[in-house]
Amino acid sequence: MHFLEQNHIELFLFQVFLLLGLSRFLGELFRYFKQPAVSAEILTGILLGPTIFGRLFPAGFNAVFPQDPIQIDMLETVAWIGILFFLLETGMEIDFTSAWRQRGDALIIALTDLFIPLLIAFFSLTFFFPEFFSVSKNVKVIFFSPPQWLSVPCL
Repeated sequence: MHFLEQNHIELFLFQVFLLLGLSRFLGELFRYFKQPAVSAEILTGILLGPTIFGRLFPAGFNAVFPQDPIQIDMLETVAWIGILFFLLETGMEIDFTSAWRQRGDALIIALTDLFIPLLIAFFSLTFFFPEFFSVSKNVKVIFFSPPQWLSVPCL
């Protein structure tokens, strides 16, 4: 059983201070250049995450963000609360009359943003590289013939 100790709280407060401080600093820097602050907040996560900080300075990353289950749970809980508040704030800023006027364009964008990547990912990869994605090298298009376990007998 894991117990919360004083060093967990101190490290958690340092983590939150570091994340909020860097995101606030980068947010003000982005605002100065007329860029949205949310881009700076996303960049903070990339800079302090395993992508940059963890790859360039693994010892420092493990010291600031250790793989202790208690530390991970505390920071993850605050991250989820932050995401929920961010979604709440975003939802409250929606102008529904403007969204309703643009419903046709929004539907077209949503459908193309969904189907085009799916077609590219599933169709082109399995068609051009069947040796990696198919059971047989002779079968290029695998999703037009359902597998045996999926076939339904005719009544």
